[in-house]
Amino acid sequence: MPEGMNVEIAHKLTEHEHNPKPSHRAEWLEIAEALVLAVVAVATAWSGYCSARWDGRQAVLYGNATRLRVEGAAALEEAR
Repeated sequence: MPEGMNVEIAHKLTEHEHNPKPSHRAEWLEIAEALVLAVVAVATAWSGYCSARWDGRQAVLYGNATRLRVEGAAALEEAR
């Protein structure tokens, strides 16, 4: 697609109707959309935090399980 056509499309997409003052309903809708996006952003960040925290906990538990398995194998060999 030629570059000039991209610019034309961008200008068409950004054109606004001649409505000087948006309605109150439109303003409230924009505020609600912003709030929903904020909640989604915080939920995404919290989810990433919890995931990273669980990964660390899982690594500790895996290390403990490995240590106990090795100790158990050593005890088994000693008992034989």
